[in-house]
Amino acid sequence: MASNDVTQVFEFLDATHAALSGHLAQLMGMAAQFQNGTLNPAQVKALRVICNFFDKEARQHHLDEELHIFPPLMQSRDETLRHTVKQLQQDHGWLEENWMELHPLIEQAMQGNSYIWEELDHAMQVFHALYQDHMVLEERIAYPGAKAQAVKWDGEGIGREMASRRKLRKAAL
Repeated sequence: MASNDVTQVFEFLDATHAALSGHLAQLMGMAAQFQNGTLNPAQVKALRVICNFFDKEARQHHLDEELHIFPPLMQSRDETLRHTVKQLQQDHGWLEENWMELHPLIEQAMQGNSYIWEELDHAMQVFHALYQDHMVLEERIAYPGAKAQAVKWDGEGIGREMASRRKLRKAAL
């Protein structure tokens, strides 16, 4: 296994975090338009991209972590690391649940239908805060812990699995 294969896996995960942060910032930046019901066509188009990202790529990202990052960390002798992984796994469930609550509200707004602004705002705030906290734990604890163990990993195989899963998902759509 070449070390650059493992490096590429982490670069890909980091790039997904950058995209997550950008989409979250863009979503939160539309709060006034949501509140006033004044989404313009460009914002609706951007929201479709954001929703597509969280429906597809964010879920695949969580699966990448569940399959390739978390299992070796759970074998660590470091109790803090194992506890962090358990919290991150629980976060994935909470993030999915929050997205399932938030997405229909965004859809209502995009379609120009009525919605309760306070519900949408609350769901956005919770989703944003949970994702921010989640990424900090991954970037400060889980990823460095995983990188320390990466010499034992098949980085090329991990990369192939991740790409293949995404290719199969696209073909199924």
